[in-house]
Parts: sequence; structure tokens; C-alpha cells
Amino acid sequence: MGVAAADLIMPGPRSRRRLSTDISTVYYAMKFEISDDAVLKLVGVGSAVHSVHWLADGKGAHKFHFAESVPYDDTTARQYGWALAGLAAMPLAISAAEGGKDAKKNALKASGATWLAGSALLAYNGHEHKGGQEENLMYAAAVGHAALGALCLWRGLAEDEKWEKTLFEDKDKD
Repeated sequence: MGVAAADLIMPGPRSRRRLSTDISTVYYAMKFEISDDAVLKLVGVGSAVHSVHWLADGKGAHKFHFAESVPYDDTTARQYGWALAGLAAMPLAISAAEGGKDAKKNALKASGATWLAGSALLAYNGHEHKGGQEENLMYAAAVGHAALGALCLWRGLAEDEKWEKTLFEDKDKD
């Protein structure tokens, strides 16, 4: 009955359970996994969404990112959206390819450097150009870009195929 109860509480192949000698005490260990392909897809989709915003509603994207004192230009908005589409295509294409571990690692490093550079630019714009861009928005965006950049670099520099971390570790493993 104890094992069946544990199965009802914590089903699934990715979880590990151990019942102690006291049947009322159940320890759970959950794994969190993220692959190189998943990170490449994440940054590719992030860039694609941003690209679509600029291509489909350039004026709305401009109004969201810039103060009214900054003039809007259709051509610049379209070119920015197009550039973001290219930035999205590379990691999405590489993540869809079979094999190519070295190419994926290099793409993660390049994406990480790009997102970190974007983070620095956003932080600079938030600090220096208070009249042109919303300061709090730029700082928040800088933190998000830095997190994506760090995630990319971390996976790009990792030696293993898949990162796994036990969130809840049993104190006395078998």
C-alpha cells in the first residue's frame, strides 16, 4: 500500500521516490533538465516574438520602447524587425538539426554574447538616455537579456549533453 500511495502522490517516470523505514515519511527527489536544443529554441522564440511585434505593429513597438520625444520611422522599425527575425532564425534552425553538437555549442556561445551585449546596451540606454527610453523598462529588459545570455553561455560552455540537477536530494541515498 505504501508504494501505491507514493505512486498516487508523485506519479511519473522523471521522479524518484524512496520510502523510509517509517512508512509515513516519504522523500521526493525531482529532476530539472534543460538541453542545448531547449535553450536555443527559447532564445529563438524570444527573438521571433520581438521581431513579430516590430514587423506587425512598428508604431506600437516604438511607443512601448521609446518616449514620445523619439521620432518614429517606418523604415527603421521594419529593418529592426527583419534583423530580429534573422537573430531568431539561427538558433531555431540549429536546434532543429540532428547532431551537430559543436555547432550547437558555438551557436549558444554566440547567442549568449549577443544577449549579454544587448543587456549592456539596454542598461546604458536606461541610464544615459532617460528622455528617450523608459528607465525602468530598460533596466528590466537588461536583466532579462542578461539572464538569457548567461543561460546560453552556461549551456554553450557545458561539457555534458544535458544538465540535470536534483532539486530535492535524499539525505541518505541508496
